[in-house]
Amino acid sequence: MSITFTVRKRQPPLGVRAIPGRETDDGFEFDFAHDRVMLDTKTGSRYQGGGFGPTVQLDDGTLVTACSYRGEDNKTHLEVIRWKLPVPKPASGKP
Repeated sequence: MSITFTVRKRQPPLGVRAIPGRETDDGFEFDFAHDRVMLDTKTGSRYQGGGFGPTVQLDDGTLVTACSYRGEDNKTHLEVIRWKLPVPKPASGKP
């Protein structure tokens, strides 16, 4: 499980990010402060032009996110990013 979102703020880096999450008895848990996966870094220091559409999961488990970014040519570009969630590290002391 993950959540994807666009970072839009006055201080770069901007772009599309994902947060891996885990299911709990009460819903889902996300660590927004530490567990960020940077999907799009092309918007970079430009203050506008980035955005994203939905993320879908394919039958093989990979994820696909459509997004746009403002290029160095000052034009909006579209791309599709195919990615996988990072493999969780085992808790310390466990193999």
